[in-house]
Amino acid sequence: MSGFALRTSYKRDTFLQLYDYNYSHLYRYVNIIMEQISLHAATAADARVLAELTVQLYQSELPNLLRASRSAQFRFFRYLIEHEFACGVRGRYLALDASGTPVGTLSLRLANDPAPTQLPPRLLNVALETVGLADTLQLTGVALRGLISPEPSLRRGEGFIHSLVVREDRRGSGIGATMMQLLEKYACGIDLHTMLLRVVVGNSRAISFYQRLGYRVVDSPPPWAAWITLPVLLMRKDLRSGA
Repeated sequence: MSGFALRTSYKRDTFLQLYDYNYSHLYRYVNIIMEQISLHAATAADARVLAELTVQLYQSELPNLLRASRSAQFRFFRYLIEHEFACGVRGRYLALDASGTPVGTLSLRLANDPAPTQLPPRLLNVALETVGLADTLQLTGVALRGLISPEPSLRRGEGFIHSLVVREDRRGSGIGATMMQLLEKYACGIDLHTMLLRVVVGNSRAISFYQRLGYRVVDSPPPWAAWITLPVLLMRKDLRSGA
């Protein structure tokens, strides 16, 4: 079995481990530990906690969009995430604290990542059965607006970060910044040189957060964009220079 193991030491006993048991595979098994927070490639077994965090993500980034109970939202998002794993889509990472408790998640898309080839079966029925008609219409609207403003296409060496969320009761303790730093170190280890992400216009807290990490706005929507799509800023960081 071909592959390699890399271990590099950092200050305060921070270390990075990257394992690649088959170099032809796009995704490596990742086990990165930094200041008591570890970042792991998520699997189908993590669908439950990923769904719980996705509910919190929507509450944070798009408050009041969904009116169904959190338990109903959880069932819907778990259905979507389980389908995603069944299709072989990868790129989700789960952050754990020193005790092994999940404290956050984020995702990384690469240039040649496969996308789901089909919608989940019975998607409309599941949505209606879980979150109800009003929220189904809201989610459909978000999906249609997203088609108007799709995620950026990526070139070799670029990565797109999305769906970052820290568990509600652990926010404000630096976990989000640590997660980003860990993912960037992993990205450097797989020869990425540029990271991209998007932030909803008006989310000043998130914009300031990413700016402190070295991300800069490289594209802004026109003023009329809010009438037809969800207006977002595109932010970029060069991992080679830190800006």
